[in-house]
Amino acid sequence: DYGDARGNLANVLASRGRQTEALVEFEIALKSRPNDAGVRYNYAMLLGGLRRYDDAQRELEACLRADSKFTDAHELLGELLLARNRAAEAASHFREAVAQRPGSARASLGLGMALAAGGDRAGAIASLRKAAASRDAEVKLRAGELLRQLGAGN
Repeated sequence: DYGDARGNLANVLASRGRQTEALVEFEIALKSRPNDAGVRYNYAMLLGGLRRYDDAQRELEACLRADSKFTDAHELLGELLLARNRAAEAASHFREAVAQRPGSARASLGLGMALAAGGDRAGAIASLRKAAASRDAEVKLRAGELLRQLGAGN
């Protein structure tokens, strides 16, 4: 349908670095499909990449209103909130992501970071240990670094 086509076009434009055009196409797609969580998520990714963090947050919140089980949106919103020093809110979204996808090393890493930022050392260590057991080398490395910083190295 029309909304799908515009959303797909927006994704292609964004992937080719044509952000201004992609923004327009996402807005057109959302007019015909305002509850399309996937379009909102991709739009939020573009907005975040353009450092339009308030707009990205609004789109992620709308995405989650449309589909509360959109795990990647919980993770991305958690990352955005953590970067904005809103650790408790970030932890809530990372917890939801971990509950929906228990094996997500990135969600466990994010949760550990949010809990550490919020002062929950024990919770942070538990979550970071799960992340450190990951096969994802980047997550494993970051979790190990944070565990050492917390005095709980492997």
